[in-house]
Amino acid sequence: MANDKKSIELTIMGTPLPVKVDGNEDYIRGLADFVNQELQEIQNSNPHINRIQLMLIGCMNISEKYFQAQRDIAEMKDRLSQAKKEQSAINEHLANEKEQSNQLEQEKKEILKDLQACQRQLEEKNELLNQYREHLKQAKEESESNRKSILNLQNKLFESQIELSKSKDHQS
Repeated sequence: MANDKKSIELTIMGTPLPVKVDGNEDYIRGLADFVNQELQEIQNSNPHINRIQLMLIGCMNISEKYFQAQRDIAEMKDRLSQAKKEQSAINEHLANEKEQSNQLEQEKKEILKDLQACQRQLEEKNELLNQYREHLKQAKEESESNRKSILNLQNKLFESQIELSKSKDHQS
């Protein structure tokens, strides 16, 4: 396997530094720019600092940023984990709500089906009631007709009795 590393030269605070890279050269140069920027900020705020102290303070500052980034990442992972737990709980709650909704929908369908059956029965009972009313009306009409016939017959009987009585009186 051939050695794919490429040798490049970086400059850190004016000091050339040969480096072998096997990845993105621009990325490595970006790292060197970041280090130079950090060291330049320290030197600008402490113009009389010697190079060793500058490099040590620069290492400490960069290490502090690294560790802060690690803490931030850990905190974000915790937040993400908590968010996933909350999302899981919400999804479970949503699934329960959906199941309840489906049950209520099924109950609604059954109630509507029962309602329709009740409406059909009511219509049948109303139709039967109307038939009874019609029958009752006819019975009343027949009863009234029969009552009138009975009254007529009673009147005729009474008249016949009167005539019979007159006829007996005339004969005696």
